[in-house]
Amino acid sequence: MMGSGFSAGWSALPDCVDAWLLTAALVLALPACGILMYRRLSMLPADSPGRAKLSIYLVIIALEWVLVGALCFVASRHALNMADLGERVGPVRRTLAMSAGLLILLALLSFQNIRKIRIAAVEELEKDLRRLKRFLPQSTVETAVFMVMALTAGICEELLYRGWLVNFIAVLTHSAWAGVAIGGVLFGLAHAYQGPKGIMATGVLGLVFGAIFVLSGSLFPGQILHAAIDAVNGLVGAYALKRLQEGERRESRKA
Repeated sequence: MMGSGFSAGWSALPDCVDAWLLTAALVLALPACGILMYRRLSMLPADSPGRAKLSIYLVIIALEWVLVGALCFVASRHALNMADLGERVGPVRRTLAMSAGLLILLALLSFQNIRKIRIAAVEELEKDLRRLKRFLPQSTVETAVFMVMALTAGICEELLYRGWLVNFIAVLTHSAWAGVAIGGVLFGLAHAYQGPKGIMATGVLGLVFGAIFVLSGSLFPGQILHAAIDAVNGLVGAYALKRLQEGERRESRKA
């Protein structure tokens, strides 16, 4: 990636309007779309049909692939290929070790979260799920489409926010780690619809994904981990929501 300098295509990008338009779409347009879709979902009645939720999942999937299409168009105009964006195999041992270690850590954290959910009170679950409970999958169809969305996020968001944005900022600042730091902040802000805690959590993840990209020289480990995190979060969140609904039904019967 950045160890031996940038190609002429990368170096010329700060002077190109299309590069700045793509960057503006990631920094401004995508977060705005997320906020609008979240507001639309939050205004729906709790018992609204699942197709409203599915339509939002599908819009997110389509939007991210459209942005990747725009990225490919801009890259091709400046003689950049997918390897230049990070879609290549880095040092194999380092890449495999990083990927395996992070996936094991994710599995351990997920099991810990499931244990907490099992013993959590209804009030605690309600507080934790307040912002996102309408977004979580419940039916089999919703879960299947959510998994497609998680895979899409892993592939597309790593291409957009690491393969493009980290590199672009690094060209501007002449520092790969400045690209990681600023890119992480912008990735957090792109998830503004999740609230302050969501911004902080995804910002930290953005820093982790950026560091993985710089250290491995490849998007593959980050894409695998990103998709796995989104998929696991969706499944664990759905389990928490099921526990919340069961608890609410028990309390209503007592009343």
